Amino acid sequence: MGFRFRRSLRLAPGIRINLSKTGASLSLGRRGATLNFSGRGTKATVGLPGSGLSYSEMLHPGPPTALPRDEVRGLNATGFIVVAIVVLIVLFALWS
Repeated sequence: MGFRFRRSLRLAPGIRINLSKTGASLSLGRRGATLNFSGRGTKATVGLPGSGLSYSEMLHPGPPTALPRDEVRGLNATGFIVVAIVVLIVLFALWS
């Protein structure tokens, strides 16, 4: 069995950055409905809070995973975090 790592950082109500050993993602939404943006693509999830029932669908798949992670063109974890921070700064500026 291998080691696992997962950490979720709440930036504001409904906005989280999720970190794991394989990368980072940004989640927007609250209990019952979320959008998750990651290197794997954009995923929407809706569910019935407290019931354990949910439905997820990939809205926009990421790059193919046949190549090793370092060779896949696209947004890496560092680039994704920088973009997420810029988006959050813009959102906070609009809310003010």
